[in-house]
Amino acid sequence: MALTDLAIKRTKPGTRDIWLTEDARRGEARLTLRITPAGNRIFYLRYTNSAGKRELLPLGVYDPTGKKGLSLKMASEKAGTLKVLYQQGVKDLKRHLELEARRQKEEAERRNTGTFGALLDAYVESLDGKVSQANVRSLLRVHVHEAFPELCRLPASEITPSDIRDILAAIIKQGKERTAGKVRAFLSAAYNQAIRAVADPTTPMRSNGFFIEHNPVAAVPSLSHFTRAGHRVLTWEELDAYHRALLEHHGNAVQDALLVALYLGGQRITQLLRLQPEHVDLGSGSLSLFDTKGRRQHPRPHVLPIIEPVAAILARRLALGDSWVFSGNGKVPVHPCTPSDIVRGISKGDYSLRDIRRTCETRMAELGIGKDLRAQ
Repeated sequence: MALTDLAIKRTKPGTRDIWLTEDARRGEARLTLRITPAGNRIFYLRYTNSAGKRELLPLGVYDPTGKKGLSLKMASEKAGTLKVLYQQGVKDLKRHLELEARRQKEEAERRNTGTFGALLDAYVESLDGKVSQANVRSLLRVHVHEAFPELCRLPASEITPSDIRDILAAIIKQGKERTAGKVRAFLSAAYNQAIRAVADPTTPMRSNGFFIEHNPVAAVPSLSHFTRAGHRVLTWEELDAYHRALLEHHGNAVQDALLVALYLGGQRITQLLRLQPEHVDLGSGSLSLFDTKGRRQHPRPHVLPIIEPVAAILARRLALGDSWVFSGNGKVPVHPCTPSDIVRGISKGDYSLRDIRRTCETRMAELGIGKDLRAQ
């Protein structure tokens, strides 16, 4: 029976399903209406799939007004779109629509959960247990999350090299060129981790699901000219003045840590701040630091002798009974940024903590101390 509004109106429900189908040539998909014994009227697209079997694809219920369902005109238009796909060779329409629905769902999930901000959070979380985690979290929070909140809400896969450039340019504009180089490295690492997560079972699960196919940071220059090694070496007079400035405030956890770092030949302050009481043996005169730099799975122990000035400082700090040797509140270690601020304050910005470490190695070389020993 022909499929028209008049035919639909005149056809009454029977004891079994009644079908009204539009005219079409053999082999073409057709719009058809099913009238059930209960009086329900439902539109379908009838077609033959790639296996040669007839299938019915539901389109919606019939409503002549088009308010609570599909009018005949609306159903014809919907069927027409599917017919074009069918004519173009998409014979398994039902399967095609299921895949398209799944793709749209994944797209929606990606937009809701796979954001740029979430990507950065996943990277920070993957650094759990590393000394660098706090610094990475702080820099990304200040220079990305807080400075570019709209970018952080975008899907990570839609971030472009231009977006990365804008982030770094804003940091450079503040006069923080070296920080810009660090942030670039963090952003690149976050994207590379998400790319690896698809196939690498050792990558944290939270780094998966971002649909990342390329790293937008790769197209942005490395800013290596901002991160190259410095050359500042303090004179003996400057080193002496720095030492005396620390002694004026001895007893403070930060100054104590800086003094120990200096007395032990310019040790890395980040490692020293992680020193715990169980890693100090005043009896044997040694302490152990742990190097977590790089991609090593387990930190490398670094045993150092405890010389007299250091022994007095450590004995006083151990007597406090804190969980960390260098702690301001007894519960957590001093933040790595704090000593850097102290050094900048003492030097009035003329030299940094990195320069102190370089100075120690240079002056030890002048005193004839061998390279292997200086490397300790």
